[in-house]
Amino acid sequence: MGTPTKGWGTVERVFPLDNQISKEEKYSLFLVHSLTLRDDNLPIEGRGVEPDVNITDTNWPQKLLLYFNNPALIDNTAKILSTPI
Repeated sequence: MGTPTKGWGTVERVFPLDNQISKEEKYSLFLVHSLTLRDDNLPIEGRGVEPDVNITDTNWPQKLLLYFNNPALIDNTAKILSTPI
């Protein structure tokens, strides 16, 4: 339950170089060394993850009720979502 994620799914790391080009400066490489995949094996990067229940949909209460048959949960969630931050 929520909203789609932004789609940041890479893991980066700075790799120091053993052999430097210059004695006055130190160089490193900034590389992506792994990708995070969604359940459908597509990368999250640029796509994000869709929640099972998207709270921006007008019918989110009905969808949430399908997962949790608990009207009190729906009511309390609606109250939280309508409360200004």
